[in-house]
Amino acid sequence: MSKTGKSIFAAAIELEIPITQKEAENHFLSDEFQKVLRNSRARIYGDLSNDPGHNKRTLIGKLIRAAEILMDSGKADKAAEVLHKIAKIEGWESAQSTITVIGDLTQRDLDEIKRKLQGESSITPAGVGRA
Repeated sequence: MSKTGKSIFAAAIELEIPITQKEAENHFLSDEFQKVLRNSRARIYGDLSNDPGHNKRTLIGKLIRAAEILMDSGKADKAAEVLHKIAKIEGWESAQSTITVIGDLTQRDLDEIKRKLQGESSITPAGVGRA
């Protein structure tokens, strides 16, 4: 169920467990079953995150596929949101993005350092400003 997304009723039918849909719904809503389901999902998510094939490229591929599905279903606005998220991940955003120039320094950091150095050069060795 956790991996396939099947309902508890569909899973019971597949396993040939005689149960009514109402009984299945009652089991599904029980605290005990919800706890088992949460633990099962946590294990699945842990396995997925530890998969060596799970990386930034596969994530982007999944997002692109999701955007295609949304476009095909006529939800262009939602597809655009997904594509915007891809642009953020790829670092393609325009003027608002910060570009690393040297190591962890950004252009803003370099400009600040330059401004401070220019300010210091206008001070004489005696600590008095130039005229």
